Amino acid sequence: MAWFRSQRWQTLHRLLSASISREHHDPKRIVEALFLWSWEGGDKDYWKHLEGLEKRKTPLSDHLVALFEEWSKSFVGITAHFEHLLEQFEILASLVHIESSDITELDDMLGRQDPQSWVWMPVGRSGWHSSIRDRILSEILSDDLKAALLAAGFGNGSADFLDKSIANYRRIAGRMAW
Repeated sequence: MAWFRSQRWQTLHRLLSASISREHHDPKRIVEALFLWSWEGGDKDYWKHLEGLEKRKTPLSDHLVALFEEWSKSFVGITAHFEHLLEQFEILASLVHIESSDITELDDMLGRQDPQSWVWMPVGRSGWHSSIRDRILSEILSDDLKAALLAAGFGNGSADFLDKSIANYRRIAGRMAW
């Protein structure tokens, strides 16, 4: 979480984009191994078996927020907005994840009138948590932060790609809110 507070966007982007080797598997980007959907058994909703998380859309993320709000004080410092930090991380990681897509694929999906049409990307808890998601996306699209993220490599360094990635993110998030 230090990347956000120190605004070390290039370091964060390089970390999420870095390739890792896995025994008996092809290398993959860290961001592709980070989200629950990529874990063996991650699609089985095991986290919903924890007490109080049975009906959650994002039980692991919700559990991490509850856990790290207290634990993180020793390494993040006191912040009243840990939830915002975690969701900012999830959104930025999602934006790095979609960088492996082609912009023509985004153009094709976003050009359709169907709001159910998108290029898949993980969205985490901000998919349903619109109040924080909207604030984070507004921050990302502000001139200063957007320029810093583009310079760090987010959106493949292209404002057009980043804008389309965010539009795609919003479509998926709109579906989660149902």
